[in-house]
Amino acid sequence: MDRLNIKSIFLLLIISLFIQLNYQKLSFDFFLLKKGLSYIFYFSVGFAFESVREQFESINKKNLCFVFVLLTLLIFIDYKNLLFYSFPTIFIRSFWIFVLGLFSDKFLTKIYETKILKLVIRNLFNIYLFHDPLEYLVLRLFFNGRFEIYKSSLGVIFYYAVRTIGVIVFSIILGEFVRMILNSFKRNC
Repeated sequence: MDRLNIKSIFLLLIISLFIQLNYQKLSFDFFLLKKGLSYIFYFSVGFAFESVREQFESINKKNLCFVFVLLTLLIFIDYKNLLFYSFPTIFIRSFWIFVLGLFSDKFLTKIYETKILKLVIRNLFNIYLFHDPLEYLVLRLFFNGRFEIYKSSLGVIFYYAVRTIGVIVFSIILGEFVRMILNSFKRNC
């Protein structure tokens, strides 16, 4: 579309929806092409949201609150997907997440100035890097057969707390430790 100088987001969404609805009819599949095509519409929706993001950033707070409450009610009413089929439901919920991000950005601006959030943002790559190995350690610790902590409700809650918050906190600690070692090497060299 770019080579043909076509800038229509709507056309992009229609084409990607058509591909996603018909990708299973392909007679070939190499390098999991079909699996990738099964997500093309969602990728296009994300691309469409990003391309119009600046227009939505200028929306005033009252209109943003109205849209947020309206979408939240719509999702709450249709929580069992009775009103909509999967595509509209996914689109509405994706748009709700987008509006939630805008809502948070407009109403929670003070949170960006806190030391904790600055620490988390500085270590986002470390969380990404260390979370997977730490997840395996948590799984090994909780499911090795000795503790059997997952057999009680409180144990399951504790497991999920360690698996989410604990892994994030430990990833940040590891990231800060690596940063400290690198700074030490830089000073000594």
